[in-house]
Amino acid sequence: MTNETIEKLKQFQTILKRCILDRFKNNLPQDKIDLINKTDFVNIDELKNLNNALDIQGAILRKMLYSIINITCNKDIQVGNEMKSFEYGKLLNDLLVEHFAIEISGRYKFQIRSDDKLRDKLTFVNEIKKVLGAKFESLVLTQNAKYILSMDGLKEIEAIFDVNAIDESTNKSIQANNESVSHQQQNSSNPNEIDITEYIKNTNNQSKQTVSETIQDEKYEELVMKYARGEKLSEEELKLLLKSTPDLMTDSQIEEFATKNVGPKLEMTSSSTGFGYFKMILYFIVVTNILGFIIATLLTHY
Repeated sequence: MTNETIEKLKQFQTILKRCILDRFKNNLPQDKIDLINKTDFVNIDELKNLNNALDIQGAILRKMLYSIINITCNKDIQVGNEMKSFEYGKLLNDLLVEHFAIEISGRYKFQIRSDDKLRDKLTFVNEIKKVLGAKFESLVLTQNAKYILSMDGLKEIEAIFDVNAIDESTNKSIQANNESVSHQQQNSSNPNEIDITEYIKNTNNQSKQTVSETIQDEKYEELVMKYARGEKLSEEELKLLLKSTPDLMTDSQIEEFATKNVGPKLEMTSSSTGFGYFKMILYFIVVTNILGFIIATLLTHY
């Protein structure tokens, strides 16, 4: 970048700091006000590979927002019969930063390019904002994800982010094990070494038996794929599928839910038991990821 371009970015940074301080006003704690004022967010090494002005402006804005929105923490979540500690709230933190980046750029009349990977998930932020009302901004600027999602009215969304935390940990665990085995294979030709691919394949088969205790594997997979293709599930098929996921609903709740939600597209509901769109998202996140959870759990014991 030329010196002139760098100077322009510094000017943009100064204006952007004023925008952020104006936007959050009294909700921003003094230590974060000081952090914004004192920090240089224009890192040329980070920006030199960006060729589009919208990407550069977005990168500087998001970096500022990450400095004041940091809700990640650790949370103990039950997996099977035991409690495990997970890194918690990273996805929600990313969504909050993206939410405010889009809002601030629109309010103060400059452009950025939104993140395609996060755009479809921003409805979660809107739902949280709707429930928390006037407390929303203060909480996301001062509290962590565990505290925020424990607030009244957010139990279903909390469950979704619990599943996400386990899923992210699972992916890291499997990736770390794969990398470890790959490294061992590069440095050893021992024919007795464990083949991690075969191990996961065998574990996968064991996991399917654990998940599908109430129906045969083939039927379970058929129902999951039928739902994924958008085909209509009968009331009995939906009950059967839900009863084969982790025990998150009682039989009576499954009966009520299945009766009201037959079909591939489930509508928002306001049942006294709290069933709704987010509950169904949770169930099919569980359906599609539970095998991975079990693999990760097993891997931690070897």
